[in-house]
Amino acid sequence: MKAIDANIILRYILKDNAKLYSISANIIDNEEVLILGEIILEVVYVLLKVYKTKRVEIKNSLTNILNYPNVTIYDQELIEEALSIFSTENIDYADALLVSLNKTRKVEVETLDKKVKTIIRKKKNTVALV
Repeated sequence: MKAIDANIILRYILKDNAKLYSISANIIDNEEVLILGEIILEVVYVLLKVYKTKRVEIKNSLTNILNYPNVTIYDQELIEEALSIFSTENIDYADALLVSLNKTRKVEVETLDKKVKTIIRKKKNTVALV
C-alpha cells in the first residue's frame, strides 16, 4: 500500500499536466493507496481557494476517488459526510468535519462559530422518514 499526497490527487483531478497526470493516474488507478483525512483537507482547500472549483464538483471528484476499490481512507463515512455538508453549506471543510463528527459519531462539538452551531442544530432536527 502507498500513502499518497495532495499533489497526486490534485494532478489526477485537474489533469492540468499530462506527464504528472499520467504518473498520478497510474498510482491511483493501479496501486493500493491510502489517503489520509488531512490530505483530503489540503486538496479541498487548494481546489476551492486556488482553482476556484465549485463545492459540489470538489465533493463529486473526491467522493468518486474515495470509492475506488483500491483506495483506503480511515473513517470514510465521516469524510464523505463532511464533503456532502461542505458542498451544500457555506462553511470551511474543517467546520464541515466538525458537523460531520457530530452527526455521524454523536460527538458534542463546542464552537464559537454561530453558523456551525446553526448547521449542527439543523442536522440534529432532521428526521428520517420511514
